[in-house]
Amino acid sequence: MTDKAHRAAAFGKLGACFGIGFILGPALGGILGENDVRLPFFIAGCLSLLNFLYGIFVLPESLKTREHRAINFKTLNPLSSLARLTKFKYIGALIAVIALSGFAQSMLHSTWTLFTNFRFHWTPFNIGLSLVVMGLVTAVVQGFLLKKLLKLFGEQKLILYGLGSGALAYLCFGLVTYGPLTYLVMLCNFLSIAVPPTLNSIVSHSVPASEQGEAMGTISSVNSLMGVAAPLLGTPLLVHTAAQSPGSMLGGLPYFICALVLALAAFIASRHFTSVTTADPNKGNGDKEP
Repeated sequence: MTDKAHRAAAFGKLGACFGIGFILGPALGGILGENDVRLPFFIAGCLSLLNFLYGIFVLPESLKTREHRAINFKTLNPLSSLARLTKFKYIGALIAVIALSGFAQSMLHSTWTLFTNFRFHWTPFNIGLSLVVMGLVTAVVQGFLLKKLLKLFGEQKLILYGLGSGALAYLCFGLVTYGPLTYLVMLCNFLSIAVPPTLNSIVSHSVPASEQGEAMGTISSVNSLMGVAAPLLGTPLLVHTAAQSPGSMLGGLPYFICALVLALAAFIASRHFTSVTTADPNKGNGDKEP
């Protein structure tokens, strides 16, 4: 098991892998799909099977035998897991922060193709290129820069600055009418990419070793729920604003909402960190990486 001091960086490396997959996946899927539209699905299935086999036969068990818990089928539903997470002292409102930031990210992913086609008349190539840049920035920040950012700001400040940066970036996405400027926004918004692994690290610090898997699984469930909710709001908003001219600010309404959501998340996180530091002063002074 990764020690607490290096856990945020470890989560960052996992995020970097996601960023690399965000680059290679669409590219490989497009190439394979040119020959056979079903082939990308077969390859994806084979890769998932390999991942499953790796988890069974190669991945080492992180828990000691004495830390194993018996399976209780009454507590397997995600809502009960979420309720139990709130009992830990230093998590509290951070679950809401994770949900709100996940909602904003899912809103971006579910509307980006439609929005850029409507606002900038981007072709599939332009849209794919923008996704590649998003993936590259994610991989670089979470894979290489995260540890330096943690040393510079500490966990709490990095989360607050990242949420503020994200809110500003979404506001810019909604306002920009010249497509290439979105790349500048992506590059300047690097702090927000450090938020998810840092939040995961704080939650992981606050949960006993025997409940690490449940905690991380619950966070994944929260993000998945946001991935369902965000398109239900974002896509209809784009449909109702598509009748406007491409330069109309109404077209950026989904991202204005995302900016407000992240601003709310920053406010909740700030209040939470203040309350935690007040209750335990050492918690506020010792959140930097060594």
